[in-house]
Amino acid sequence: MSEPWQLQLYRRSLKKKATVKAMLDHLPRVEGRRCLELGCGTGLTSHFLRQRGGTWTSADFERDHVRSARGLVRDRVLQIDDRSLPFRSEAFDLVAAINFLEHIKDDGRFFAEMAELAGDVGAKHLMADHPELVAEVSFDHTSGRRIRHGASFKRWRDDKPPRECTIDQLDS
Repeated sequence: MSEPWQLQLYRRSLKKKATVKAMLDHLPRVEGRRCLELGCGTGLTSHFLRQRGGTWTSADFERDHVRSARGLVRDRVLQIDDRSLPFRSEAFDLVAAINFLEHIKDDGRFFAEMAELAGDVGAKHLMADHPELVAEVSFDHTSGRRIRHGASFKRWRDDKPPRECTIDQLDS
């Protein structure tokens, strides 16, 4: 059987390797814990998180991401919506959101829900990209606040600081 496409891509991507390394380097102990990963994407981070132990549930907004993640890690992958999380209070000992915050409309509500899911003694693990480079891209369309498939690289923009480059610019 050939290696899953997500792992093939990981092996060729310095950025994916760096993200996974940073995630695992900062992850608290998970053995014997009930863990939730919010924003599992196509399942790559789920794959590596599950290798660390614990009982993981992975979740994402995107139906295609959920399908891909299930193909890689098989079980406990759920599609959620961005209005509320479908879990009871203190259902998890650890809640991890990896490169997920840029997809959240109401950060305050999200953080409150995340804290409730892990309870008073649960761990919360957040990790977000801190961009250092700006690339100009062309694309076919957006969905919500995201550039969707069909984006292509045009050029590096060393004249623009990352903090000035947001999706809000696309509306103007």
